[in-house]
Amino acid sequence: MGARALVLVSFVTAGIIYYVHTSQTEQRQLSTVNSVVTIKNGRVDIQAVDESNELVTDGGETFVVYVTRMNYAIEDAVPETISYTLYWRDLDATEVMVAGAFNEWKREPMSKVDGQWTYSVYGLRPNALYRFKYFVDGQWRVDHEQPVDNTEMIEGQPIENNAIGLGNPPIEEIAEERETQTLRVTEHSIIDDQDGKYHGEFDPSGAITVSVRLSRPFHLRHGEPFASTSQVDIKNDEIRIQSIDAFGKSVDRGGHTFTAQIFQESSTVDILLTGYYSGPYQLPDPTRPATLVIKFNGQYVTYASIAPSRSKPKGTIHSSYFHASASHILVNLVYSNDLPACDESVYAKVLQEGGADWINLSHQGGGAYSAHWNGDEERDAMVELWLNESILSTQKVDATRPRAAVERTEVNVTRHSVTVTARTSRGSPALYCGNHLSVEKRQDRATERVNLHHHGNGIYRGDYTLHPLYDAVIEVKLYGDVILSERLKAVQPPASRQRTTFVASAGHVRISARTADDQPALHSEEVLEARVTQKNRGTMNVQIRHVGSGSYEGEWMHDEEEGCEVEIMMEGVSLGVRRVEALRPKQPLGLSKLSGIGDRTPLIEGNDWIVSFCGCDLGVCLTTLYCLPCQLAYQNGNLEERDCDFCDCLLAMCCPCICGCVVRGRIRQKYGIKGGAASDCLSQLCCPLCATAQQTRELHVRGGRPSGLFMSES
Repeated sequence: MGARALVLVSFVTAGIIYYVHTSQTEQRQLSTVNSVVTIKNGRVDIQAVDESNELVTDGGETFVVYVTRMNYAIEDAVPETISYTLYWRDLDATEVMVAGAFNEWKREPMSKVDGQWTYSVYGLRPNALYRFKYFVDGQWRVDHEQPVDNTEMIEGQPIENNAIGLGNPPIEEIAEERETQTLRVTEHSIIDDQDGKYHGEFDPSGAITVSVRLSRPFHLRHGEPFASTSQVDIKNDEIRIQSIDAFGKSVDRGGHTFTAQIFQESSTVDILLTGYYSGPYQLPDPTRPATLVIKFNGQYVTYASIAPSRSKPKGTIHSSYFHASASHILVNLVYSNDLPACDESVYAKVLQEGGADWINLSHQGGGAYSAHWNGDEERDAMVELWLNESILSTQKVDATRPRAAVERTEVNVTRHSVTVTARTSRGSPALYCGNHLSVEKRQDRATERVNLHHHGNGIYRGDYTLHPLYDAVIEVKLYGDVILSERLKAVQPPASRQRTTFVASAGHVRISARTADDQPALHSEEVLEARVTQKNRGTMNVQIRHVGSGSYEGEWMHDEEEGCEVEIMMEGVSLGVRRVEALRPKQPLGLSKLSGIGDRTPLIEGNDWIVSFCGCDLGVCLTTLYCLPCQLAYQNGNLEERDCDFCDCLLAMCCPCICGCVVRGRIRQKYGIKGGAASDCLSQLCCPLCATAQQTRELHVRGGRPSGLFMSES
C-alpha cells in the first residue's frame, strides 16, 4: 500500500473492544485503565498500567496480536452444470447428426431410440446460450418445434439456429474466471520486555486490521485463585482441587467457591466439594466414560476425562463400519457393548464372474481391519465379510470400468462410416471398451481394419472408403464376438459374364450387360471389349459406348464382300464369338455383269421393302414408262457402284422381263430383303412398271447412287 498504509487497531480487555486509526507517520494512543497500545511501522508496543497508574510487571498471561487482511485471487470458475437431451422426430431420415457450441460445432451422430433420434449433452452451464443445428441426410436443418434463436449475425444477416438456454448470453461470451476475496487472520506473539512493557511485529502492507487481546482480565489481585495455575487431581473416586493464584501461591478457601460436575451422555451429576475443595464422586454408569468440568465462581476453569470403572460384557461381534471398493476392503468390528473387537480372524470372500477369492484382513488396531485386492475392473463384484465361519455382512462393488453390454449397444453403418453407441448393462455410457471393440471391412477379397475413435459419451466412430463396383461387408466385434455383420450393396455393380449376352450384324454389335442380380449393369464400359477380325483387315478393337439400361453398342466399317468374326471380352475373358456373313459376296471371275440370271443361291431374308409396291413417285413412274430398259440399266450399274453402259441397255431392251427379275433379286440379296425368285418374277409379270419404280426408289432410300435426271428427290 506504500508509505501511508491504513491500519485499524483494536484493544480488548475485560470484554471491551476499542479502536483507533493510525498510520506510518502518526501515532494515536489507546488507553483502558491507563494502559497504552502504540502501532507504528509494523510494530506493536504495549505499556501495561494498572488502575493505580502503576506498571504491572507480571500479569501472569501474555498478550496476543491478531492481524486481519483481505486477499484477492483470480480463480477458475467452477459453476454448476446441467445435462440436456436433444430429439429429432423425422422417422424417415436415414442419418441424423448434430453440431453446436457444446461440441465446438463438430458433427456427431444421433442415436435412434424408441422411434426417434436422440443425443445427450452433459456439462452445460445453466445460465448460458448454446446454439446448435441438426444435419439430416446431408443437409443442415432447424426444428421449429424447438426453441429457435436468430440473434447470431453473419455479414449483416440473422442466422437461424436451435438453442438451449434461450435469452441467456452465448457461452462464448461468458468468462471462465472470477475474482475472489478472502479474509486471512494471522496470530503474532508478544515479547515481554519486563517492567510492564511488551512488543510484537507484523507485516504492515495492505489494508489490515490489528487486534490486541487478552483471554483474561489483565489487572490481577494477589490472593485470588487463577484458572491456569489451579490444579485438579482425580484419584480413587475422589476429586481434589489445589487452589493457586496467578503467582503460584496457595490460596485458602477465603470465601471462593469451586464447583464440579460430571457429564455422561444425557446425565449430569453435581459433586459436593468440602474442606480444601475435595469430594468423592460416583459415575452414573461405571461402564461408560465421563467428563468432569470444574468452575470457579461460575466461570469455567478446566475439564478432565474419567475412564469407566468397570467394563461391560463383550457380547456378540458386529460391524459398525464396512466399506468395499474395487481395490480396498475396510471394516470396524465392535462387540455389543461397543468395545473394539481385536485379534479376530476376519476374511473377505470376493465373488466375481468366473470365480471367487478369499482375502485375509489384517488388524490395524482399535477393531479396524483392512486388506487390498486386485479384482477385474470391468465386472461387478459381491464382497462377503466372514468371521468364525459365518457371514457378518455383504456389499456390492460396482465395476470401475464397466463392460459394454451387447443387448444395449447400438451400431449404425453407412457407406462412409460406422458408429457404435456402447452402453453398459445399466444403460450408462461404456467409456472403457475401446480396446475390446473392432470393426473390419471386407470387399473384393480383401480385409481391412477400421480405426475407431472415442467421441465421448460411449460413442465410437470410424470412417472408411468403399469401392463403388463391389459389395462390402462391415463386421463389428465386441469382446471378440460378432455383434453385427452388414452387407452394403455396390453402387456401381459390375456385369456378370453368365448373364451378359450380345448380338452382331454387319458393322454393328449390341451387348446386353446384366449384373449377378439380373439388374442392368450401368457402369461396365471399362470392363467390356469388342474385337472384329476380317480376312483382309486383320483384328481391330471396336469402341464400346453405353446407350442406356445396361445396353452397350459398337460400330465399325464393314466390308460387304467379306464376312467377319466378332468377339466380346469382359475383364480379359471371352464371352463368345459371332460370325457375320458378307452382305455381297464376290463374283467369280468370267461371269457376265448380269450373271445373276438363274442364280439359285438362297437369298438372305430378314428385312422388308422400305418402299411399297404401289407407293410410286410420279417422276420415277414417268421415267419408267418412257424408258423401262434405261431404268433397269441404271439399277444394275447402281448395284455394281458404276455408271450404266451400252451393254446394260442393250440387254435390258432385248429381255426386259428377265432382266427385271434378275435385278430385283440382286437388290433383295444386297439388302437382305425378304422374298424369292418366284415373287420377283410375279412382280415383274403383274406390273413391270410398278416393280421397276419400286426398285429404283428402294435403291435411292437405301443410299444407292442417284440416277441423275431419271430419279426425283422425293
